[in-house]
Amino acid sequence: MDSSEKYILNSELQEMQLGEGEGTVLYDPETENTHVLDDVAQDIIEIFKNPSTIDEAVKKLSVIYDEKEEVISKDVQEFVSNAVNNNILVLI
Repeated sequence: MDSSEKYILNSELQEMQLGEGEGTVLYDPETENTHVLDDVAQDIIEIFKNPSTIDEAVKKLSVIYDEKEEVISKDVQEFVSNAVNNNILVLI
């Protein structure tokens, strides 16, 4: 993944918020796949509702979670890779 690549949430997905602290469900009507996201995944997805690079997401998440960028960078990269493979995030 190129650090300058921008990703955005797939606009075709339908989002349903679960109860407080229970996460979110994303439904892909094209593939009929359902993705259940915990609160951390939801925070990542919120960032990608606007075009963002992985580095931009890491910076924002480091502030949200008061954690060093180096600590969360690998997890965010892995999440984005999986989200792209599952058509949750798309490269723009």
